Amino acid sequence: MVVDIPKDIQFAKGIYCGQGLPAQGLYRPKVKGDLDRIKAAIELMRHAKRPLFYTGGGVVNSGPEASHFLRELVKLTGFPITSTLMGLGAYAASDPQWLGMLGMHGTYEANLSMHDCDVMICVGGAFRRPHHRPARRFLARIEENPHRHRSVFDQQERQG
Repeated sequence: MVVDIPKDIQFAKGIYCGQGLPAQGLYRPKVKGDLDRIKAAIELMRHAKRPLFYTGGGVVNSGPEASHFLRELVKLTGFPITSTLMGLGAYAASDPQWLGMLGMHGTYEANLSMHDCDVMICVGGAFRRPHHRPARRFLARIEENPHRHRSVFDQQERQG
């Protein structure tokens, strides 16, 4: 969908007549990780033969500190890393561990690595495209709200 807003409307001045701040919802992200799940993810990563970091716009949206921690983790593990279009900029494209972007306009290496990885560490990404979905491989997901994607994975498991 394209929404075209005329230039005169974009720059027009007006008075905001809102109803005040919206009420706070029930969203309360976890700020402390589950130690047992973290240990399980570390074990997956430790035994991986073809691991891959898959990153998305969630890293960029979380601010520069999240990008810094991602870079530290990638350097510490030595694993290759790829990204969605929305995740570009969270990791330096000049780094040797960088495989390029995923998808139709991405690199052959990134797409092949995603297809062939045995452990995928997803940081700030979603699985909306076929080449993003974990198929018969282990997944370690770093997510602020782990319940957000549970129904998607449950549905994929039933279908797969």
